[in-house]
Amino acid sequence: MKILMILSNPFIVDPRVYKEAKSLSDAGHELTVVFWDRHAEYSSDEKIHGVRVIGIRNNGLMKVLPHDLFRNPLWWRKAFKKALKLYKNGCRFDVVHCHDLDTLQS
Repeated sequence: MKILMILSNPFIVDPRVYKEAKSLSDAGHELTVVFWDRHAEYSSDEKIHGVRVIGIRNNGLMKVLPHDLFRNPLWWRKAFKKALKLYKNGCRFDVVHCHDLDTLQS
């Protein structure tokens, strides 16, 4: 099963997400995590313990907005565009999992 997980925190520093992703990967599922890399601290696309991890960074207007409350809709749009690009390139996800409430589009 191909799973897309969307989260607004870095993948590696959130133990609940990391454990879930590792368990799914160990069970044979193909997992891609798209996350918000607010401070550009991580690689933009890498594989960690069998999980494809894609960071979405603040740039352009997202850098000048004063608070995450205002940045969130822009981040969500960038995450959606990245997932759509993956889909157009042949990656068909069976499940899309938005890990936290702020990862759901309003």
